[in-house]
Amino acid sequence: MTNIVLQTTNLTKAFGQHKAVDSVNITAYEGEVFGFLGPNGAGKTTTLGVGGATGWYYKTFMYQAFSVANVNWLATLAAPFYMTLVELPYLTLMLLLTVATRSAFAGIAIGLGYTQFIETLLGGLFYSTGWAKWMLRNLYFSATYLLNSIGNKPLPTPEYLLAPESAFVTTTIYTLIFLAAALWLYRRQDVGG
Repeated sequence: MTNIVLQTTNLTKAFGQHKAVDSVNITAYEGEVFGFLGPNGAGKTTTLGVGGATGWYYKTFMYQAFSVANVNWLATLAAPFYMTLVELPYLTLMLLLTVATRSAFAGIAIGLGYTQFIETLLGGLFYSTGWAKWMLRNLYFSATYLLNSIGNKPLPTPEYLLAPESAFVTTTIYTLIFLAAALWLYRRQDVGG
């Protein structure tokens, strides 16, 4: 009789109200070749991670031959535009902070502190709340769901993110607000000799 090296019984993992893995039963024996197949986002890594097995196994990736027939060229050409559009609020926020502090270094340091620490912390703590959809970081993530359309495999946007179209409108509004505030503040400063 061979030893059982991996076994789960009714394994379940939920993120908020979304069940990523629901009642999975697996038994794998020593010396047995075990495959775990499914589309992206199906919960393969989550299933093995919940069971503590990700350190024991490695993934083998198989790629289909590149085919130009599967490429959505309009989405490919649009991707640099909309990914730049969702970055503009960050740039105008840095501009506003630079004008407010009168120091490029301080503006960049405060801006990076906000984007890398505060926004990441708030996004992790409150990702499922309604107001977190409006954070710059989550607007960026919303836009990345359009990148799947390049390969004609669109994925639904999760509930905790805005739809990409709404994210574009929101980033445009944020950009205009930050830019207007920076220009207003610049005009009010005494920057002459």
